[in-house]
Amino acid sequence: MATIPPGTEVTLRAGESTKLRFPPPESLRLYVAVHEGALRVGDGNLLTQVVGCVEDELHWVGALDERMLDPGTGGSFPWARSLIAEALFSEDEPWDIVWPGLITRHGVRRPYYTIYDGDRPWVTLGQCPEGLLAAPLNDARGNPKWWTPRIEVADLEFVEGKAAQVELAHLWTIPDTQMRTGRIGARARMEVERRLRSYLS
Repeated sequence: MATIPPGTEVTLRAGESTKLRFPPPESLRLYVAVHEGALRVGDGNLLTQVVGCVEDELHWVGALDERMLDPGTGGSFPWARSLIAEALFSEDEPWDIVWPGLITRHGVRRPYYTIYDGDRPWVTLGQCPEGLLAAPLNDARGNPKWWTPRIEVADLEFVEGKAAQVELAHLWTIPDTQMRTGRIGARARMEVERRLRSYLS
């Protein structure tokens, strides 16, 4: 489970940035923005959400394994997660489906299993200076959690779509150069937005 308290300033350990395709710029200050519920999910999951800031402005978001991080000695930023909420639905056309490819660079070996694996569709949810704010879509399970809202096939407007769930705990900033291949239908957007705002509150 995540162990670094929300709001803690962190740095990427030496060599970890080179394992990521969309790492934070070195000029940013990084803070943990994980939901408090992640501190109680049980052993074996070191996923945490991190934001990169210039002063109090959000520039980058990534969901990282805590083994990649060193807690800093600087001041805390207890409202770090709220910065993500402010960046939601800020692009002209959120809810687009894009395919950014792998989050890690080719050949990077796990055990960083909490970084989302696979070449899969993602849904755009907002924007910040470093790119689009997006979350991955996963195959729908029979019992989705409240932080993984389900989207039915009828609400996925893209070719060969199937029922999916939005992985709200894996928010990433990806380049705004992605080819749009579909959209989330209007009927599903209200529920996903409600869950996401609750998750980030």
